[in-house]
Amino acid sequence: GLVGTNDGTITGVVENIDTNNAFSTIQAAVDNASDGDTIEVRTGQFNENVTITTDNLTLEGPNAGTPGGSSNRNRSAEATITGTVRIDGVSGVTLDGVRIAENETLQQLTAGVSIQPEPASSGAGAGAENITIENTVIEDMSAAGGGGPGNFTFGILSFGGPISDVTVTDNQIRNIGRDGQTQGVAVSLESLSGDSAGEGAVVKNNTIVDIATLNQTRPGTGVALRPNFRGNDSAAEVVDNSFSELDIAVTHPAEDTVEIDRSELATVVVEVP
Repeated sequence: GLVGTNDGTITGVVENIDTNNAFSTIQAAVDNASDGDTIEVRTGQFNENVTITTDNLTLEGPNAGTPGGSSNRNRSAEATITGTVRIDGVSGVTLDGVRIAENETLQQLTAGVSIQPEPASSGAGAGAENITIENTVIEDMSAAGGGGPGNFTFGILSFGGPISDVTVTDNQIRNIGRDGQTQGVAVSLESLSGDSAGEGAVVKNNTIVDIATLNQTRPGTGVALRPNFRGNDSAAEVVDNSFSELDIAVTHPAEDTVEIDRSELATVVVEVP
């Protein structure tokens, strides 16, 4: 609930820096925000799942601007969300400098950050664009095990509608899934659109490590680009990332290239011809 006022005296742990209102939870701050506001999350632990339904909202932690994969994790004390963040049907959202961690859910599928655009069937206004996730640590995430076809754990996941201008940079994504129980995928972006490299998505300068393998057909994967899950090629740039302790660095099941770099831990650039 609200624990501050408009007089500039902040007594809470989450602040809307545009209104000077303070809150005791991230969700309360998000629910009271307006288009274009910036929410500043201070050091601490937040045991909550956060859903963002406001366009052009920025959520900044104490490590905004400091790469998640910086040497020796040279970051200040974290704002840790022990849950998930869902960007639901909105555009222009930025997540910068937080930690999302220590979430072992009983659900069969979970994602540290999920981007859920409006589906194409909804007509005008469908989809989402200009989503940025940067300088964030996503680690120690796992869905319920069991080894079934629905057992997935994602660091970052988009699904449900077309999406463009997604930027995933300078994050650390680590310990995603449980070997033999859930397939881990660090970054999975579905229904990308765009006409040139980077218009769909840019995935750059991320440290991706320890992504779980379910079985031989469900390998631990760094970046999975799914233009429209099984459809045509799409514009994406995947460069300068660090991959370790996983099976596949990058997959792109495009019309003319079933997979890219399935057998090698390498970075790729995929462009529309």
